[in-house]
Amino acid sequence: MRGAATLQVHVVGRLPPSSGDPPGITITQGTQPTLDQLLSPTRMDLDQSFSSVTILSFFLGALICSMVCSAVVERAWQCLDFCGTMYFLHLISCCIYSGFPLEWEWWAANVLSLVIMVLLSEYMLVKKEQQPIEMDKMWKV
Repeated sequence: MRGAATLQVHVVGRLPPSSGDPPGITITQGTQPTLDQLLSPTRMDLDQSFSSVTILSFFLGALICSMVCSAVVERAWQCLDFCGTMYFLHLISCCIYSGFPLEWEWWAANVLSLVIMVLLSEYMLVKKEQQPIEMDKMWKV
């Protein structure tokens, strides 16, 4: 492990981002985001300095993808199929990119993010399905 890495968080409008940072929220530890962070299971090794940011990005991605899932699927009982398919395709992509993942951190992060994504998307869709149907608006032309 090379020296201690520093964690920098920049929120646009509150802290000035350094030159070259994209707008929005950027979280870095002195390295640029790469495809290797998404598809290589070795990047989730908790002994590495950058793995916490990679694992956190999986959980934040699950939050965002749960909103996408609830917009695309539109039925709560189909969320598990949709989310499971997404993570299965991610597993296939990882196998093609760097071989079958054997690290327990990779499996734990992906299973937990899958559970978060399924539960949140099902919750949002159940709330949407339980809203009353307003019949008076349907009859007005």
